[in-house]
Amino acid sequence: MVLAATPEGRTRGFALMGTLTRPGVLADVQAAREYLGTGERTAMVGLSMGGHLAYYAATQLDLAVTIALYAGWLTSTGMPVSTPEPTIELTAGIKGRLVYIVGEDDHVVTPEQRTAIDARLTAEGIRHDMIIIPGAAHAFLAEGTPAYQPAPAAQAWQVIARTLAAELTC
Repeated sequence: MVLAATPEGRTRGFALMGTLTRPGVLADVQAAREYLGTGERTAMVGLSMGGHLAYYAATQLDLAVTIALYAGWLTSTGMPVSTPEPTIELTAGIKGRLVYIVGEDDHVVTPEQRTAIDARLTAEGIRHDMIIIPGAAHAFLAEGTPAYQPAPAAQAWQVIARTLAAELTC
């Protein structure tokens, strides 16, 4: 299913996000891993709510590297998939490297939330990077939308490519 980058598509997307469950997310990620045959060398990249899902999957599955871009709702229970406890509370389960990329001007992920995420990853001893891109807003990587920002997007793609090459090269 493809949702248009319109107010109607956004409304439908939020309605669908409300139907996600943690067991369903894990089943989908496991099915994708099996289909792709990636085994232990799996990486997962997610944007916005997909970043939240990638972060959650990393807490439950053995992922080599997870890249979460502007992942919202990690510190709260604002979405059904972030319950019964905030997803950040599961951080200790992350086994691989986690790279969190967010724009400095992101209205969804506040500076306080970024600080809390970074502090939790550090406290749990998770190998991670918190990358804050100056001047970037939420969804800066969403090409074809008004939120797209070419320079921050290029910076993020460089980080993604470098990270995947470093973590998945045999």
